[in-house]
Amino acid sequence: MILMMLLPPLGYSAFLPFRISWLFLGPVTDLFFYSALKNMFLNKDLQQLGTVLMVVIIAALAVYVVTEFVFYKKRLKGTKPFFKEVSEAKLQTGPLVFNEAALQDSQMTESEQEFFRSEMKKYHKKYEYLCNVDSEIKLMLPTYSEDMKVMDGIFRELLNAPVQLLSASDFLYQDLPDYVNLVRATENVLDNVIKEADDKKILSEVPDKIALISTHLQKDFKKITDSEREELKKQLRQVQTIRNGID
Repeated sequence: MILMMLLPPLGYSAFLPFRISWLFLGPVTDLFFYSALKNMFLNKDLQQLGTVLMVVIIAALAVYVVTEFVFYKKRLKGTKPFFKEVSEAKLQTGPLVFNEAALQDSQMTESEQEFFRSEMKKYHKKYEYLCNVDSEIKLMLPTYSEDMKVMDGIFRELLNAPVQLLSASDFLYQDLPDYVNLVRATENVLDNVIKEADDKKILSEVPDKIALISTHLQKDFKKITDSEREELKKQLRQVQTIRNGID
């Protein structure tokens, strides 16, 4: 009888995690069998065994409920801060507004200005797509919030300094498209109703790939703002020279 009660959880555990096999599906199946065979346990010799089995079944189900509640609280606690970051990152998205004064000061020709506007609109749409992907994908990517801030910062820098377009070539033509392509591929796999056996393994590799692109985004931002850094250093040197002359 005991062996018969052990068979369901043993069978489930061959395909499912231990917790759900031994603490939920197994006990539920045993409870069904117990109810179907309850007349057998009316036998005086088996009454005590039936009582013990019922207690074990109820205890297993109680443990399952408690563990699921504990895991749920941990997951909720772990994702709350990240949900806040994701929301904040999304709020940073805004319409693409060109700095007309900066374009005029850039000494670009009309055709160059038109090319700049075209490229900004084209690649800003990719950034907008990333800002509006499902939360499930955002939560898969630990660097998502920071990446969106960096991308937003790069576009702001370019709008205020159009001459830096050449410095943004790695960002516009490689890193941003790579990021978008990887997120789109991930979205497609997640949308599949029937998933292949290795889908879980493939999805687990996505955060590392995104993290690699994230390091490139940091370099892209630095490259675009290097001229500002150099200008600041130049101004500081001039100020120091003036002060030294006064002293």
